[in-house]
Amino acid sequence: MPRSTFTGGFSLSEILIVLAIVGTLAGVGFVFGRQILQGQQNRSAINTVQQSVWQGATAAASRGITAELFRNGRVLQVRNQATS
Repeated sequence: MPRSTFTGGFSLSEILIVLAIVGTLAGVGFVFGRQILQGQQNRSAINTVQQSVWQGATAAASRGITAELFRNGRVLQVRNQATS
């Protein structure tokens, strides 16, 4: 009985090349995923500050006070326009 030669498998070098490509893509995806997550955290912090400012402005307006929020360098300051 003759032996049949089966040539339908993958060689070790082909498997290693595929693993290297998959590993590279996973590494790049991980780096970009962290950057996206950091950007979302920054946007969330900005939204929290904005909501606090709007709540303060609403409370001031309900008391008849007009306030202005401005940035002086790295500091946010509130100025009462009635007393300036």
